[in-house]
Amino acid sequence: MLNTTTETHPVAHATTPDGEVLIAVRHSAQAWSALTVAGEGAEAELAADDVRPYPESPWLGRALARGRLRPIPRHELRRAGLEFASVNPLADLLDLGTAVGLFRLDLTGVRLVGREVVPVDPDAFAAADPDPLHLIERELLEDLRLHHRAEIASLTTPPGQGDVPVRLDRYGLVLALPGLRRIEFPTPADCPSCVSRMLRLSHTNHP
Repeated sequence: MLNTTTETHPVAHATTPDGEVLIAVRHSAQAWSALTVAGEGAEAELAADDVRPYPESPWLGRALARGRLRPIPRHELRRAGLEFASVNPLADLLDLGTAVGLFRLDLTGVRLVGREVVPVDPDAFAAADPDPLHLIERELLEDLRLHHRAEIASLTTPPGQGDVPVRLDRYGLVLALPGLRRIEFPTPADCPSCVSRMLRLSHTNHP
């Protein structure tokens, strides 16, 4: 089985809104040789690691997607490239079809690896909606740290003085107290203003 983890064959990847797992590789990269030698239908495993917004943020683990590789045919490259770019606007996609190739990973299994290994049904994975706050998590946390420390501290009982926001998703906020504590939102927060409402933050304009 071809392993496309970040340690062995670094690749760029994206999961499209339709649940397709796409892999983009430069022809000059070691991964290109590995993928082309493996050939169509070869079994591969793609690893995607969580990227922590701060060194003190808890690591959420790694997703392992296993499946069979299929090169995207030339007549589908434009469509697939646009879908890739909608999720991961990679500059290398400008060379798609010349210096960059695109593969599809037809899923046969997905695992989430953290403190324990959790299997995920491939159909459920494909149908899942990405967290809308993921790409702006660091930006939102930075605003909470710089402008709302007192309000964040008041969320804990008793109110803390050193509470630091370290993770954020649509379902809640994680604070370092210095131990970790999660504050669950009553309903999903799907936009920055939703986060403000859930946390009852002031709306003072900041420079």
